[in-house]
Amino acid sequence: MNRTIISIEVQDHGDKEATIIVRGERNSQIMFEEAFSYKDEKKHSLRLHLLKERFIKTFPKLGESLGIICIRKLFNDITIRSKMKANSDYRDKRIIKKSIYLHGRKEIEDFFKEEFTEKEELNKYVTQLLQYPDGASFGLPSHYSIDGNQIVVNRKSQEVVIFHS
Repeated sequence: MNRTIISIEVQDHGDKEATIIVRGERNSQIMFEEAFSYKDEKKHSLRLHLLKERFIKTFPKLGESLGIICIRKLFNDITIRSKMKANSDYRDKRIIKKSIYLHGRKEIEDFFKEEFTEKEELNKYVTQLLQYPDGASFGLPSHYSIDGNQIVVNRKSQEVVIFHS
């Protein structure tokens, strides 16, 4: 099953200025990230804690959804009262390297050293990798299961190509 997440993060100091960050992910890979500078003399950006109180008192009677109200408010905050910051991150080919090329045992060990707690395990793993033909490629996992908990790793590369020298 594929998983797509569009998230909106609001960073503020309680005043009428904020940074709104919109991020898009597909299967734990960040596809884009955009930041907007929010500034309005009359209105605050989304203040969820106050909106929730108001929602609980008023909106359920009207049949509204708190999620829809938040999205509508943030959409207006971004499109009407914000300016896009200069450097959008669209995670294109210039940012994500699909493949990393590793040449020789030392480069391979350096690349995988943080994946293993013991040097002996690392040596055994690298020895196994070097038994494959020169130029063999391996996909890098994006999900781990540790003690029954799902851990997601956002990697900038998706595969490693191993060369013996």
